[in-house]
Amino acid sequence: INAEYGKSAVGMASPTYETEHSTLDGCDKEDDVSPIAQDGKDEAEEQRMLSMKGDEQEAEDYMMELEQTPRGLDGVPDGVLSVDEWLTTAGGFGKFQLRQSFLVGVICYGILPAIWIMQPVFLNPKIEDSLGVSEKQLAVTSSLTFAGWALGVPIWTRFADRHGRKPIMFITCALCIVISLLSILIPAVEWYGLCRFLLGANLGGMGAVAYILMIEYLASDARGPATNIASAFFAVGTCLLTMIAYALASASYRFEIVVNVLPAVLLLCCWPIVYESPRWLCVVGREDQAEQILGIVAQINGAVMDKNLRLARSAQDPVLSPRSRAKASQEGGAVPTPKQSEDSFINVVQRIMRPSLKQSALALFFCWFSVTFVYYGLSFAAGSMPGSVYVNTVLLALVELPAYCVCYIVLELPSIARKKTQAGGFILAGVSLVFITILNFAEGPEALTTGLAMIGKLGASGAFVVVYIFAGELFPTSVRGVGLGCCNVFARIGGVLGPLAPAAGPIALVFMVFGAFAFTAGVFTMGYLSETLGKPLADVMEEDMVEVEVEFEEISDGAL
Repeated sequence: INAEYGKSAVGMASPTYETEHSTLDGCDKEDDVSPIAQDGKDEAEEQRMLSMKGDEQEAEDYMMELEQTPRGLDGVPDGVLSVDEWLTTAGGFGKFQLRQSFLVGVICYGILPAIWIMQPVFLNPKIEDSLGVSEKQLAVTSSLTFAGWALGVPIWTRFADRHGRKPIMFITCALCIVISLLSILIPAVEWYGLCRFLLGANLGGMGAVAYILMIEYLASDARGPATNIASAFFAVGTCLLTMIAYALASASYRFEIVVNVLPAVLLLCCWPIVYESPRWLCVVGREDQAEQILGIVAQINGAVMDKNLRLARSAQDPVLSPRSRAKASQEGGAVPTPKQSEDSFINVVQRIMRPSLKQSALALFFCWFSVTFVYYGLSFAAGSMPGSVYVNTVLLALVELPAYCVCYIVLELPSIARKKTQAGGFILAGVSLVFITILNFAEGPEALTTGLAMIGKLGASGAFVVVYIFAGELFPTSVRGVGLGCCNVFARIGGVLGPLAPAAGPIALVFMVFGAFAFTAGVFTMGYLSETLGKPLADVMEEDMVEVEVEFEEISDGAL
């Protein structure tokens, strides 16, 4: 039974296991004892198995269930599915995924961040008149939002890796509502700036965790389109905010803030119909709960599933999984035991810097910084255009939609996919922005300069979609939250510097800097990021998977 559990728990037969024990098929009949029969004869090995499970009764129930499970020729139980296989069998992108993606992706990742990030465009003029402060002071409060974002995202995403995606997403959403309402209590710009900082800290965590929860319910062929559509709703949220602001043009800024939080209040009411990520539950050793949720997925999608189907016992993360920690401590060091300090944020970041992820992680960090630096820099530079602030804001949002349409088509094409789409968006933005600098020195027409700036934002918008997909697919489940959090730290540094760049020097030089960062990010994408189209999401890092395979090989050796 230990050998059988070792093979199924890793999710596939270990190559080393197959090599070392392939001679079993050629044993004499008197020595050819099945693992299940051997388990019944070997009480010591059964106790070792119980220790690994952490809960003796749970281990006994699981072994009895496994004994009764039919087996194929390779000895692996029939009817055992991975999370990806289960989601595909349960209808792929069905009614459940549609509802989950709408609530978590469209609302929590797309519309709500757009409302809270862009509302200073309409609130600041009212606050300037009401509190008697300068435009520059209010500009600092906008940068404080991104500074808080950079601080809060790694904290909240780490909590999401430790305590689950769903509770952290709803907690941060509730805190955003509370902080927004607190900002109207004290009529002082310092208090408003502090609230914007705290709002950014929670808003960044909410958006990042919502994105993780969304993609962890999707099969590989649905992650790209779903991310693209959810990102497009940032532009829709900006248009919605513009309509609200236009309707409340004569109202006070306090009343407008209250109206802006109403969509978030409605989201909190959806707690019962939003479910935890089954991938995360498996990584932390809670497969029974994952099976229950996946059963709900199949039921809502209308899929008829065999009641004997079971979820594969996948490898758990050595730090997050209570089962792995309990087993390591009870064996007294027989298997490498992770230290308590490995659960700290710094040590988790060091895990991301392991050889299997280091190159991709560093390239992603630079790409995230570059895309936000260029995107928000262009947004705030174009914000000084003449004309109605409402019309300009809508046009700047709608110019992103063609980028989302193109990404929707090319992201799933094997010849282009994620890598070339992101690189193309960065290079398009870089080249167009450098041409603006050339036109400026040549005193070219302003209309052409504006057109090139819109093309630059178009390319940056497309790249913005793909950097999220790359971060979600490259980082394993055990460190996906922290990985995305670190990406957001670099992104928010770019978000702080981008709005300040237009006032830092000649506009021609500013566009040259924007173009240089965008073009370099495109080169890094082609040189250092691996294509992820069609690949299943990894649950643990390669280094941790090796440790788990070694552990189960030792268990199997002892049983045999």
